[in-house]
Amino acid sequence: MGKQLVLAVACVWVMACGDASKFAGQDGAARRDAVVEVGGAVDIGVQPDLSVDHLAMDGKPVTDGAMVIGPDAARPVDAPLEAFDPLGGCAGNFVACGCGCCGPSPGSGAEIRCYYPSEGDRLSSIMADDLAARGAPSCSYVGCSLGILYQCCAPTGPATPATYSVETLVGGADRLILRRVGTDGVCASLVLVTPASAPNPAFRVTAPTGFQVEDGEYGDCGSADRTLVVGGVGAVTLRKIGATCTLDAQLSLFLPTPAGTAASIRFETTGLIVNEASQIRCPQ
Repeated sequence: MGKQLVLAVACVWVMACGDASKFAGQDGAARRDAVVEVGGAVDIGVQPDLSVDHLAMDGKPVTDGAMVIGPDAARPVDAPLEAFDPLGGCAGNFVACGCGCCGPSPGSGAEIRCYYPSEGDRLSSIMADDLAARGAPSCSYVGCSLGILYQCCAPTGPATPATYSVETLVGGADRLILRRVGTDGVCASLVLVTPASAPNPAFRVTAPTGFQVEDGEYGDCGSADRTLVVGGVGAVTLRKIGATCTLDAQLSLFLPTPAGTAASIRFETTGLIVNEASQIRCPQ
């Protein structure tokens, strides 16, 4: 019964498990003890929800693989959490609450973070870590928080037509700004900074030696308003072509969506000319 209770608590905080808002009026302890009964037993599983397609920025449909509770769920009661994503793929969204109390509405206003199946991330591991955090002694003194919404970030398809450019900014820290202008009217950019310090954990983009990803953004090309992306995966490289420094990029940036897999924008470009300045130098 103990294992069933722990698994049920995990599911309560999965966004698609049901109406989590009904717990908003309870205190943290009551929420942590909530159990959902299905046919006399706690049952949790993964079931793709194909009722709504979310259109990615690069024109590819993304479906919502939501976690649900129901009598037809494939996951046995006593199966390990890894049964949620046996292949390490997208397994829906999850709101991690740390000490177990996300309020007043779980997921509302929460920080969004990517998990990357292509890089070996598993939602089941995130869930297990969150459950373990609830047992920390310090939780007795911690109130509710907004939590962290983990959203699956997986590239949705090849690049669509776009033009690319790279800009050099020189200052206390030097930056390379890779810009993409899509024929669909969506503009996006990725900023690399040197010298590098601590890596940005939101991104899994391999950067040139001495660089790290600072951030990225996207928006309507006809507007000055831009929104930060939630992550990225891929690679940016610098190389010499003769005496000219050039940049190559093969990567995807991810945009938050209301539910399901994050939308993506694909960058595919080679041979962009880079103005070498200050600390920006191509490998010889």
